[in-house]
Amino acid sequence: MENKLLELFEKHDTVSMNDDIFPLVEEEFAGQVMGNEVYELAHQYIGQLLWGVYAAGISFIASPVFGGGDFGKMVVTDVVYEKVTV
Repeated sequence: MENKLLELFEKHDTVSMNDDIFPLVEEEFAGQVMGNEVYELAHQYIGQLLWGVYAAGISFIASPVFGGGDFGKMVVTDVVYEKVTV
């Protein structure tokens, strides 16, 4: 099974939830009616891809990107995964 997320990490130092990971989810679950069951499957799918990246020896951290929401509340607008090199 190919791991498209691993391929992204091999080419780039950062991967964005919005720009990189969501398109993978949309591709994987294209044509399915979105609902709680598909959301859970998507959660598991991304978890498997991330574990595959880690198992391949790439360490990473996840950092939230903040923005302004309604009524001045801070919201997370993206999550950026960044390779950790030691």
